[in-house]
Amino acid sequence: WLTFHRGEARRVAGEAEAAKRIWRSYLNSGPQPHVIRLALVELLNDQKDFAAAWQLNQSLPRSDALLVQAIRSARALGRLEAGPLLKEFQLRVAQQEARGDTINERPLIGYHLLIQGDAAVALDMAQKSWLTQREPADAALYAEAALRSGKPNAAAEVLLWRSQTGYKEASLDLLLDQLQLQTATRDRP
Repeated sequence: WLTFHRGEARRVAGEAEAAKRIWRSYLNSGPQPHVIRLALVELLNDQKDFAAAWQLNQSLPRSDALLVQAIRSARALGRLEAGPLLKEFQLRVAQQEARGDTINERPLIGYHLLIQGDAAVALDMAQKSWLTQREPADAALYAEAALRSGKPNAAAEVLLWRSQTGYKEASLDLLLDQLQLQTATRDRP
């Protein structure tokens, strides 16, 4: 728990290399906790270091979130595994829906946004998720879905959240500044 937050504090401060060192060091020491593995794989994929993300994400079983990240890496690398991984994720979601299970929105939003390229569906899901999930990762997905769908005003409440909370995060600030700029531009007569 402490190691995750030490790395996360570095990532939030815009010190991605320091975050990666902290998390890699811990993962290399033996234990492979999901939260640290997922954080590092997401960061590597976000930085387009798909080969490193793919290599790190080979341990099984994979959670839904790690499976989405594996699909991202595999597709970017042109790996044949991308198709079967995609089918596995789709089957999991279908089985969860058939059982009436609660589906973790973040991996599903990421799937629609980053894998399927369906920003409109991702935006709709992000708006609904925002009603109960107001964490920085949710804000990032919501803002990115709004930007990619060409509807920056749809995520105005994320900008309000930032101003109310005063939350600062280097990568999220860049995204939200872009959202704010596009919102202001669209509001002009």
